[in-house]
Amino acid sequence: MKEIFGWLTLGCIGCILLFMFKKSTLRLRYAIHPRYRVIRRYIRGEIRALKRARELQEDTA
Repeated sequence: MKEIFGWLTLGCIGCILLFMFKKSTLRLRYAIHPRYRVIRRYIRGEIRALKRARELQEDTA
């Protein structure tokens, strides 16, 4: 029973610290988010790299 209360106490302390961090000034208020064009370009690059890796793997096999 004491072990359960210990874990619950640690969980509550963790939640309180998260809430405090959320309200603090240490966290950036306005984060810089990437544009959709940049995200699409990154995903296309990843897909191309996977296709090249598959082609190389098939050529060696």
